[in-house]
Order: sequence, then C-alpha cells, then structure tokens
Amino acid sequence: MEWYKMFPKEHQPSPEDMSSYIASPLWEKLHGYIDEAYGSKPEYSYSPLHSFMSGPVGGFNISWMTAPIVRAFGNDYDKFCRAMKYLGAVPEEIPDSREHVWFYRILPKIPMQIVYVDADDEFPCEVNLKLDNHAGQIMEFEQLAFLCGCFVSTLSGIGKTIDP
Repeated sequence: MEWYKMFPKEHQPSPEDMSSYIASPLWEKLHGYIDEAYGSKPEYSYSPLHSFMSGPVGGFNISWMTAPIVRAFGNDYDKFCRAMKYLGAVPEEIPDSREHVWFYRILPKIPMQIVYVDADDEFPCEVNLKLDNHAGQIMEFEQLAFLCGCFVSTLSGIGKTIDP
C-alpha cells in the first residue's frame, strides 16, 4: 500500500483518507501497550537514529535513508512545508538560519524532529531525522529504523503528488 499509488496527483487525499491510511486496530493496541507497559514520557531532546544503535558506531551516515525526501522536494522548501503541514507536523522556525525544524509524532510517545537544511553555494539541500532520546526505552534500533523508513516513504510519496 504505497501512498503515491493510492493518491496520485489527480486525487489529493482528504484528512479522512490520511486517517484511514494510518489507522488500524494494531495502531491503537500499540499505543495502549506503550502507555501501560512503559509509562515512558518523551524528553523532547533529540538524537539522530544511529545514536540508538548498540555497540561501537563510527562515522555512521544515514543520508541514504533521507535521500528519497531530498529527491521528492529538492530545494523547494515551500513544497516541503505544504507536505509537512499536510501530515500535521509543527514548524519551529529559526530566524536567519539555513535550518528549518519541524516536529512530528511518529508514535504517540515518540516525537520526531525533522531538520530541513537549505542548499547553499557549497552544499546541496539536506534533511535530517532525529528521534526523542527516550525512544530507545520503548523500541530497539531496528524498530526505530523501520518507523523512520515508513515516515520517509510517506513523506516522499506525498511530495510526488504535490504540485510545485
């Protein structure tokens, strides 16, 4: 079930379409289980995905994971904004900065920070994903990586359906 196949440019999804795409009994069960079993609260302090790996990690770069987002939006930050607002993400603009920070709850207890870095004369546009520091208390690295992959797929799929 891929977003861009379900909702091509000719069929912009409604909020109800988006809710039904995400909603499932398993989602509700997972949310209830996380609340009950862990009672974990977000820290609202963020780290990149690779920081949740166990063992020695050096020079880890996940730009390959966010590459579909960069391909879908390129240097079109306005288009990126429309997609993020469509998902319900909340911006936190930093004045006079190349970085644009957005917050999104990938799961009810796991907020995510998405950082869009504008291109400049030397570097291309870049997108970084960061998870709340408590996320590792709820899920293991592989599960967090899967969630990030789902987010990337959804956001890049939306980017393919939005007109510039």
